Amino acid sequence: MNIKDFTEDKYSFELDGVKITSIPVPHTIPTYAYRFDANGQSVVVSGDLTYTKNFVTFAKDADILVIDGMNH
Repeated sequence: MNIKDFTEDKYSFELDGVKITSIPVPHTIPTYAYRFDANGQSVVVSGDLTYTKNFVTFAKDADILVIDGMNH
């Protein structure tokens, strides 16, 4: 099994032709959004977060955007 660890200075790697990128997003605990790019298509996945321009740029032109949100 290969384990890839995202660090503060490395948020991207490629695996089997899929570019996987991550960015930290604002939340009450350390939280990340992920982008998967392959064959000219992309999927962005994130949990709930507060607004940040970084996420807007990160998710721009994604083919699919999935956001899981909760309200207690």
